[in-house]
Amino acid sequence: MMYRDLFSSLAQQYARFRPSYPEELFIWIANNCNATKLAWDCACGSGQATTLLASRFDRVIATDSSLEQISHAPALGNVEYRIEPSEHTLLQSSSVDCIIVAQAIHWFALEEFYAEARRVLAPTGLIVVFSYQEFTCGDDFLMQHINAFKKTIKPYWDPARKMVDSGYSSLPFPFTRITPPSFTMRTSWTKEQIVGYLSTWSAHKHYTQMTNHSLVADLAIALESIDNKNYELNWPLTIIAGTKN
Repeated sequence: MMYRDLFSSLAQQYARFRPSYPEELFIWIANNCNATKLAWDCACGSGQATTLLASRFDRVIATDSSLEQISHAPALGNVEYRIEPSEHTLLQSSSVDCIIVAQAIHWFALEEFYAEARRVLAPTGLIVVFSYQEFTCGDDFLMQHINAFKKTIKPYWDPARKMVDSGYSSLPFPFTRITPPSFTMRTSWTKEQIVGYLSTWSAHKHYTQMTNHSLVADLAIALESIDNKNYELNWPLTIIAGTKN
């Protein structure tokens, strides 16, 4: 699989509208590492997981193939950003205590990435990959329109997205697995933030390119009648974790 730059053109929206992860997940990650000197945030995007990782490790190296994405990531004193593909990095062999891959491994050339992960991980290093699926919300009117939006753009998802929808059930994982607890992402967003998030979906980008029409603009109009308040959203997290040995 060659690198496909699906998100550089969405980098600004990605930085503004992608949800953050639960802090408890990163506490669990750090507690399950034998050392917390160096972590690799692989395919970091605009840094949604980087900040939380940096609060638990002495140093973080965050890599992404997209300069535009990294340019929107937060500047942190113990984080070094690098423009590098996930499959081939300049990380030293056996140097990394922990690797995380947040919402990205389904885009990788897996055989090459796993070889690189095994090369850079310390002998007892931890690798954690996670993704979130579609959110739920208790507002029926809001979800009715969002479900219609999702139905329209469904044919425009890249085939790699199916791995996310299946909860990574088909993901090969050549590490010694450990069982993580369950975590859920929770956010309290306005309707503008929800529409902004949907605009970051690669399927919507494909839809817009092929139809020359923005479906999120239609959705924003359809939601004009609902209250401009915060809506509670929940994303179930899929988490797969393991050690090198």
